[in-house]
Amino acid sequence: MNDDRVLRLAAFSLTLVGTALVVFAFVFGRMTKAVRTHTLAREARSSYTSAKYSDALSSLQFLVDTLGFKNEGAQINLAHAGFLAARYDSAGRARDSHPVDSTSLNRMKELISLNGTLVNYDKLTAPGVDDYYGSRAYNQLGVIAYNLRDRQDETAGMTEAAEHFRNALRKDPENDYARYNYELIRYRIDYPEMIMGRVRELIRRRNYKGARDLLKDAFDRDAQIRRNYEDYVIRLENIIRIDSLSRS
Repeated sequence: MNDDRVLRLAAFSLTLVGTALVVFAFVFGRMTKAVRTHTLAREARSSYTSAKYSDALSSLQFLVDTLGFKNEGAQINLAHAGFLAARYDSAGRARDSHPVDSTSLNRMKELISLNGTLVNYDKLTAPGVDDYYGSRAYNQLGVIAYNLRDRQDETAGMTEAAEHFRNALRKDPENDYARYNYELIRYRIDYPEMIMGRVRELIRRRNYKGARDLLKDAFDRDAQIRRNYEDYVIRLENIIRIDSLSRS
């Protein structure tokens, strides 16, 4: 009987010790995770401010994806780092800078996909996410749509960008970046028709030289107008020559 009691006490004691070890491991694990989280956040911030975006991306990926740190601020920083790591090459040159190089732009598209940039921004536009972060995510989606637009046919890319900027303003009407971008993109979309409206009015008044000069000036401002209306200028040149002959 005494032996049984000793055995039961021993088993009970071991259970308590085992529980203590589990609690210790759990607390220690939480402390270790907290320290690791703080370290990664500090490393990411340092890399980000030093324009080492690939390093910042690695730290933030481990922080958010591996450690499960789902703070919305960390999530949008992860998306930003993915975008910037794709945008800039190792020499710090923007792959989408003017004049646009198709090889660099395609590489940027590939890296945006590999970095999960669009997916990470999309997560922040979901219902339930703070509107502040949702608005900033939509703004960045608009920037990406605009930067990666097809230079030979810009309409689709600019229309997509405008919709993202509009959604950003719906989420947060105080987002000045989105408002500026939306107004700029709407101007870019409306600009060709605005110019052609003025050209047609000048032609109606038989001011062919004025129409030609206005259109040629627009060519320097907007490549899409140049592609769409170069033949129009040639026709105007012919009309100007015929008109000058008829007046002589």
